[in-house]
Amino acid sequence: MKIGKKNIRKMNINRNIFKIKFQKIQKFVNKNQEKRKIQQFFQKINGKKMKKKQKINIRLKLKLRKMKFSNKINLQENQRRKLKIKTKKNKVIWRKYLKNLRLIIKIIQKKQTRNLIRKKIKIYFCQNNLRKKIASQIFKQINQIQNWILQINQLLLKIRKFKMHLEKQKKQK
Repeated sequence: MKIGKKNIRKMNINRNIFKIKFQKIQKFVNKNQEKRKIQQFFQKINGKKMKKKQKINIRLKLKLRKMKFSNKINLQENQRRKLKIKTKKNKVIWRKYLKNLRLIIKIIQKKQTRNLIRKKIKIYFCQNNLRKKIASQIFKQINQIQNWILQINQLLLKIRKFKMHLEKQKKQK
């Protein structure tokens, strides 16, 4: 097959068309890659996925920046709130602890048995290790107080007996 001038021209034209088409495709691909890179960048910043069809304009970029700034502020507020909640919880625990101590003192004053007291304390102090430690300390204190109460009662009995004895002696005289 002879290649004439016309055929060569046709081939050149086809090549040129192909080149132009390829360049257009490449530009399109490059644009998409850039878009994706920008999207990924803003996804990382904002922590939210963008829709594929969304076009990123200057306005959108500005909006995202504003959102990023607002998110930072929200995070700071949340951290402050968490701290406040922690301090509140601690305060509440100590208040409960004091209330329980008062209750325990009342129970001891009523001269109830040790098992009853222990049951009542276990209801208050069973959730946390720290509370268990506190409970053990309170048990020791209760034992001490009860011993003191017993000693005082014994002393009071002795005093009464002695008084009775003195009264009898007076009557006899």
